[in-house]
Amino acid sequence: MVDYPIIVIGGGHAGIEAALASARLKVPTLLIAINLDNVGWTPCNPAIGGPGKAQLVKEIDALGGEMALLTDKTFTQIRMLNTSRGPAVRSLRSQIDRILYHREAKNALERTPQLSLLQGEVVDTSLVKKGRKKPIFRVTLRDGRNYLSQAVVLATGTYLKGVGRISSYSYPSGRGMEPPANYLSDSLRKLGLKLRRFNTGTTPRIDGRTIDREEMAIQPGEAGLKFSSLSPPVTREQLPSYLTYTTLETHQVVRDHLHLTASRSTDMVKVGPRYCPSIEEKMVWFPEKERHPVFLEPEGFTTVEYYVQGMNISLPAEIQLKILRTVPGMKKVEIIRPGYAIDYDLLDSLQLQPTLMVKNVPGFFAAGQVNGTTGYEEAAAQGIIAGINSALFVMGEEGFALKRDEAYIGVLVDDLTTKGVEEPYRMLTSRVEYRLSLRQDNADLRLTPLGRKLRLVSDERYKLYAKKVKEIEEIIAFLKGKRKKETSLYDYLKRPEVSLWKGGYSPAGVKERDILAISFTELLKYSPEVLEEVNTRVKYEGYISRENKRMADFREMENLLIPDLSEDTVIQGLSSLGAAMLKSRKPKSIGEFLRMPGVSPQDGLVLLDRIRKRKQL
Repeated sequence: MVDYPIIVIGGGHAGIEAALASARLKVPTLLIAINLDNVGWTPCNPAIGGPGKAQLVKEIDALGGEMALLTDKTFTQIRMLNTSRGPAVRSLRSQIDRILYHREAKNALERTPQLSLLQGEVVDTSLVKKGRKKPIFRVTLRDGRNYLSQAVVLATGTYLKGVGRISSYSYPSGRGMEPPANYLSDSLRKLGLKLRRFNTGTTPRIDGRTIDREEMAIQPGEAGLKFSSLSPPVTREQLPSYLTYTTLETHQVVRDHLHLTASRSTDMVKVGPRYCPSIEEKMVWFPEKERHPVFLEPEGFTTVEYYVQGMNISLPAEIQLKILRTVPGMKKVEIIRPGYAIDYDLLDSLQLQPTLMVKNVPGFFAAGQVNGTTGYEEAAAQGIIAGINSALFVMGEEGFALKRDEAYIGVLVDDLTTKGVEEPYRMLTSRVEYRLSLRQDNADLRLTPLGRKLRLVSDERYKLYAKKVKEIEEIIAFLKGKRKKETSLYDYLKRPEVSLWKGGYSPAGVKERDILAISFTELLKYSPEVLEEVNTRVKYEGYISRENKRMADFREMENLLIPDLSEDTVIQGLSSLGAAMLKSRKPKSIGEFLRMPGVSPQDGLVLLDRIRKRKQL
């Protein structure tokens, strides 16, 4: 007899979504966290969204997850990024009040039926009963308590044997100054899991009363934006952020003290996040740059602390202060909390199935930074997948996985489980082959039916989805039926200088726009979100059609066998790495080829085209 069918270890963003998903599927779940006062904490930037990440948040929301709702309740500022570019890369980004976010996250957990919370440090997970369908796990706390479960979700973030570092000073730490989980790593190895070690870092927090805002560019928020389709309009006042830049003096001070960074003065593992480098690494990697942007972002409505985005650092605290005071607007700044680096144990993600269940340990799932990712959004996206599948596993149902052509989440999980990671993985729009079809604004249209089928999407959310689908069909019918001179409004809308609604984003360089929603007031009854969806769908109809063709090609590639290509000494368009992998590893199918390190989706399309031509010879 188990105590809880599912036990989730960890109360970060992955653990929250995992526990909520499994409990909402009516499977009794226990979430264990080292400190329940820090559930849903944002130890790095107090921000949600951004390019690639906003798409994940919207997809979590469409599946019935919580992150978008939590963000809408707690953001201090929200903006739409990349508005001068195409809809494929436009992304919402918000700053959040980290205290409020924690409170709302804990409240969401506490009010969910079938979900229990427990504070404690897990030191051991072992198999009491093996079995591919009905295993039994024992989860042991440091104080000796034991709990039995049918499935475990590991969502430990950076806590596994975590070590915080400020230059040569090191201390056991899960994040900040919190205690790590020092015993669980050995237990995971006993289960047969392969572990690795990465590092990450964060910036100093400074006193907002000691900065000179007059020397910086203000970055205001935008009204009328939100993440979740369930959220009411957000009307509260927003807090601005501020932009400044490093100087040549900044760079010189950093270079003078490079030898004191944690990665150079200690035995800290050197594998860190390439897409979010420390200020020290920027000096090494980009020596030609004369300045780097620095954003000062508020940590909340009721605190003077600011996060210094762009200044991840692990130098001694007194040197951190010296560096900050070389930046315009911060000549008299005071540090409240110094920046630090942290290294930690994690799983090799190649051990995971697309359901995020460990291949050789049925019933054992993993999600978040413990799988080698970085970022709250990536963690939450894995959390909801692991939570869904742990519940399905316990109920004896088939697992759930998203494909690369269905969602950003599908790309994220596929990359982790088939390509693996050599550094902390960050979701980027450039990783996604079909980003015009997988936009943030159509995430609900793509995934709400799947969430409903899984029994995660509420009646309220599904009604909103059905209403949006109906209104899109109504608007398109209206546009095709109305004419402007000799042209239907549908075709007229395809012109670059024409927009459907007054909030529509115009192509770069277009200043004057013909706004159809003003000319035809019948359209004004529809929401901006619906009008923008139609605007994008019509304007990019040709591009979307071509992308759909590529998606069909990709599905064909998955299982297409590769014939003997030994006579083709050179395949035009294939990357050098793709050609090397094809020659040395001799993959049997294009799907296998695509999963090899360094092989790009374009390599797969080139090879597909070559195979088709060979068949015609």
